[in-house]
Amino acid sequence: MKMTFDQNLFTQVGLDSGSLTMLGGVTHRFLEAGQYRGVVYRGGESIGKFYINVDKNSPVAQANIDLAAFDTSLPAPATTATGTICGCQGEGTKAETTFEVNPKGYAVFHVSAGAGGYAVRASKAAEDPKQQNQFDSRELNREDIFSAVVLRPGTYSVSNGLNTKAKGKITIGYPKIGKTAYRPPSPAKIVCSEGGFEPANVELQPGQAVLFQANAPSRITLELVKADDGPAGRPEHTRGGWKKAALPEQKRKKA
Repeated sequence: MKMTFDQNLFTQVGLDSGSLTMLGGVTHRFLEAGQYRGVVYRGGESIGKFYINVDKNSPVAQANIDLAAFDTSLPAPATTATGTICGCQGEGTKAETTFEVNPKGYAVFHVSAGAGGYAVRASKAAEDPKQQNQFDSRELNREDIFSAVVLRPGTYSVSNGLNTKAKGKITIGYPKIGKTAYRPPSPAKIVCSEGGFEPANVELQPGQAVLFQANAPSRITLELVKADDGPAGRPEHTRGGWKKAALPEQKRKKA
């Protein structure tokens, strides 16, 4: 079986909650029952729409919505064994996909492939010119959560584009080779409030996720300040269980 990896997963360094990539996702709760219309954006361009039915009788606790599935420049997503695509509750086109979730559940917006750069906005489907947007991933609020995984070790500055007082720092340690298999710790949590980040400075282990909970208007960005390429003069390691064999010396031919 041939396995391939999306190179974007390893080339992305900075993160932005308002421009989602494979390394970040946003979780939102639609507390009021009804049908919502969602619009997916790549940059400033609208690339698709979907619907979310928030139903008190629904058994669905989590609707997983892949924003890359609405991008026609990417290959079509694989269909699951149940015949649904990306958590879809039914077989709609990319422009009319319908999801379902209980008001006590969550809608999780994520990116499965590509360079990313997506945002999403959702509001009640009923037309009302006075109605404001219910949700916009470019302005998180009401306990929305931005989850991020930073792969490149180093020091990152953290800021909130909607709050100049919110400044922080995240440090990701360089991996250490041990005798046992490594498992990342549970995600760290940072609360985004009017006063800033709580805590403001966080140290993460390799592969450890961080959750930003928005208790105030937030657009979270992480920017690499200083990379950590490991200790100087570290030995090169090969795959576990592999050993390079020495080549035998060539016997001299008899004269």
